Amino acid sequence: MDAGPCTSFEVITLETPALGDRSYLAVADGWAVAVDVQRDIDRVERLLDARGLRLATVVETHIHNDYVTGGLALARRHRAEYVVPAGPRLAYTATRTEEDVLIPAGPFSLRAVDTPGHTDAHAAYSLSIGDDVAAFTGGSLLLGGAGRTDLLGSEHAESLARRQYWSIRRLTRLLPAESILYPTHGFGSFCVAGEASGGDAHLFAQMSLNPAFHLSEDEFVEHMLGSLGAYPSYYPSMAPRNVGGPTESDLTAPPPVDADLLVEQVAADDRIQIIDVRTREAYAAAHIPASFHVSTTGPIATWLGWVLPIDTPLALVAETDDEVALAQRELSLIGFDDLRCACVAPTTQTTASTTRRTFADLADADNALVLDVRERAEWVRGHIPGAVHVPVHELPTADLDSLLTPGAEAWVHCAIGHRAGLAVSLLERRGVAAIWLDDALTNAVPDLCDDLSCGSQCRTSTHAVPLTT
Repeated sequence: MDAGPCTSFEVITLETPALGDRSYLAVADGWAVAVDVQRDIDRVERLLDARGLRLATVVETHIHNDYVTGGLALARRHRAEYVVPAGPRLAYTATRTEEDVLIPAGPFSLRAVDTPGHTDAHAAYSLSIGDDVAAFTGGSLLLGGAGRTDLLGSEHAESLARRQYWSIRRLTRLLPAESILYPTHGFGSFCVAGEASGGDAHLFAQMSLNPAFHLSEDEFVEHMLGSLGAYPSYYPSMAPRNVGGPTESDLTAPPPVDADLLVEQVAADDRIQIIDVRTREAYAAAHIPASFHVSTTGPIATWLGWVLPIDTPLALVAETDDEVALAQRELSLIGFDDLRCACVAPTTQTTASTTRRTFADLADADNALVLDVRERAEWVRGHIPGAVHVPVHELPTADLDSLLTPGAEAWVHCAIGHRAGLAVSLLERRGVAAIWLDDALTNAVPDLCDDLSCGSQCRTSTHAVPLTT
């Protein structure tokens, strides 16, 4: 968490790096305003309690497509005003925004600015005391970029891109140039079109640095539509939950079991999926067959939510109770709530293992087939000659017979090794024994700079690539 640079009030940032999002708490004179709160509201509660703050208002910039909001639960718990942009009919009571209408917010002056584009119902908020102005821009104007416009369906992408273009310019007309921008997306989120390069957060600086201000409308739309890569398959299920009445995370620890009992439970109910969140080294050395590997050292929910339905019953395998708690928290953010049990420090007679290698080992390998599981944008920037490209989320349904050469060893890599672990576990579930290239791609392709090989698609780094005008 960090504080913003306003002098008459403080803006505290609550990072959710696994999803590439930020929530905010603006604080002044014993009052607080919360913006785009994640589902695990205990993080906000601790701040309110520690500082003795009264929560005046909770606002949403839009109906979120990448996580289950905690805003409603937080507002209800504190009897605070809950503000949601006008748009879809909600299954609960909330204050719907009207532009330039003063919203109750303790000592703050809080007003909405209509900014459709990222979604059709989107608002930015101007929060001020005196001459200090903070602008919470959600998925409209980002630091160095703009929010993607295809989350309501590709058929709406162009029309929303045009609205996004004018929404960004609307902000410059209605906000003081000295306003400090606090976007929700743009820190590794799939809600970004292309990548956001960051930079000075003052509005006047973004007007100079952000390519969105230097393109014509048609150029902006062309760039936007050309930057729209795939997004996680769980996204379409988020907005209905947020419209229907989202609940806060239940972080009650799942029942503990030993590995043998876990295997028995899965055998009795084949809907249950085993999720191994241990380190790469621990998983590779020994794991329960057919388990998914998504280590807590990287984003768990994003990739698991791309290959499993949100309502899937899960059983966690971890090295410590802290790993269980961390995985549970992250999975709950997107609605993985059916945790049947957790096995800590597993020991079992039924184990499988995975071979981990480096790119240096690959140079000496015979009959190796290199499988690149990064996203398409990463592949286009640079890849190993002769490699086969299949994004990790496509592996569950990919035609492996046409991809894998009979008799060849599949050596699987991503940018830094995290997604390759999931890919190897997906291949194992389909009966393919693969070698895990647990290594940085820059060791194989030195000319591929770190920013390009990590990028936002890796979702484990704050690196970003500037857009070009």
